[in-house]
Formats: sequence, structure tokens, C-alpha cells
Amino acid sequence: MKLKKILAISLASVSMLVSSTSVLAEHTTLDGYGQEWDDYSYTANQKFKDVPPSHWAFKAIDRVVNKGWFSGYADGTFHPNDVITRAEAVTVFMNFTGVQPQNVTETSFTDVSPSDWYAPYIEAGKDYLPLRTTYMGTNPFLPNQPVTREDVCYGLVKIKGYESDTQYANRFVLNMFSDQNSISDDVKPYVVVAVEKKLISGYDDGTLGAQDPLTRAEFATMLYRASYVGTNG
Repeated sequence: MKLKKILAISLASVSMLVSSTSVLAEHTTLDGYGQEWDDYSYTANQKFKDVPPSHWAFKAIDRVVNKGWFSGYADGTFHPNDVITRAEAVTVFMNFTGVQPQNVTETSFTDVSPSDWYAPYIEAGKDYLPLRTTYMGTNPFLPNQPVTREDVCYGLVKIKGYESDTQYANRFVLNMFSDQNSISDDVKPYVVVAVEKKLISGYDDGTLGAQDPLTRAEFATMLYRASYVGTNG
């Protein structure tokens, strides 16, 4: 059975490290790594029958629903283990930022039609997810593909106003993850900043799972953390 995913670690010690790359190269673990983050004073109430108080993301799910960033289903469930698509992720980002998407008559992507329900959200939030040009030169958005953990790191770093920090991102921070090579090279600086800003950590087996699809519970937890870290929350 897949090990439980944990989305938060204490990174206070990272900021205290000297800038020597030799020291950072040796720093492959952090205090509290693999431990669930629960330091925010937030009182939650059960809203969904499939998210009991014992659920690891209980407080996060309650908060993101109260804020209107996420919603549940009519049958009183949240479906915490369902995977989020890229189109759904952009919609959540728009809710999180408060940006109101406008109707569109054309789109920037070959696989998004103006009549698609998510087209206005994608046009408004297209800069919040990494984009890839195909070998044929087309520019798809891949709206129905699962959003990945590295995708959401990228988006939250931009939304929180941390993009300038990526210019000086020290990739030695990624040495703590045994699968760091799975992170897309152009997204690595964003993942570094996301780790340093406490927006994400790894699994309890020491991997980051950058290409893993993100579940609703995991996305809720990342938004929960982002709403408490820094500004624009």
C-alpha cells in the first residue's frame, strides 16, 4: 500500500544554514521531515461524511471549503482521494486569488475550445501552470490530465509572489529527495522555493513524487498552508 503522503515539514533550519554549497549538499534531512504539519490554530467542524475529524487533511479541507476555494458534492461528500485535473486546478487557483474569469471567444490552446466550461478559467490562469510545446509545435493545455505536485508548486509560488526567489533558488535543497531527478528541470527552482516556503514536503519514504497526480485532499492542504504563509492569503 502506498505510503501516506505528507505535505508539510518544518524548514526553519534551512534558513539558518550558511550559504556554503558543501554544507547544503550534506543537509539531506530536515527537523520534522515526514511529520504532519498541524501548527496552525484553526478549529474545524465536520462537513463531509467521507472526511471525519480523524482524516489527516480534516482542518485543511474545512478551511478551503469555508473560504470558497473548494466545494463538496451534493451528497455530502468531498471525495478527498479523487485526482484533480489541470482544468480543475486552474479553477481552484482562480477561486484562491479571487480573480473573476471573463467569457472568451478564443483560446490560447489547441485543445481548449471557447465553449468548454473551463475555458474562461484557463485563459485567466494559464500562467499558473507549466506549459509544454509539443514536438509538432502545438501548444496544448492538457485540461483533462491530472495536475501534478510540481505543477501546483509552480502555481502557488507564482500566486504568492515568490517568483523572484526562483532566480536564486539553491537546488541543493532538493538533495533531501531521492527522486529529485524526476522533477522537470525548468520547474526545479519553483519546487525549491515551495519547499523553503513550507508549501510542500515529500512522502515519508523520502521521495517528493513531483510527477504524482495531486488529490483533492493534498491540494486542499497545500492551499491551507499557502493561506498562512507570507502574504496574499
